[in-house]
Amino acid sequence: MIAVSDIGGGSVQVVIGKDKSIYETHFFKTGTYFMQENLSKTHYPTRKELEDAKAYVKSEMSSLAKNKYKPYELAKSIQNEK
Repeated sequence: MIAVSDIGGGSVQVVIGKDKSIYETHFFKTGTYFMQENLSKTHYPTRKELEDAKAYVKSEMSSLAKNKYKPYELAKSIQNEK
């Protein structure tokens, strides 16, 4: 089992699968450019802007915690195999 993440400017995609099978795909509007342009007034975000960004990402990506395959559990299991 593996989880692969593609972090782009506008979005983040997460794909979970094994061998040639894809079990889940997720799309989140949390890319680097999107976050900078929509959640910060300058290139030096304030503490409040950082807190708001963190809350936004948690909310946006909350669906990962509700699915059968959880990427953080996959990362732990892969690390334990080494």
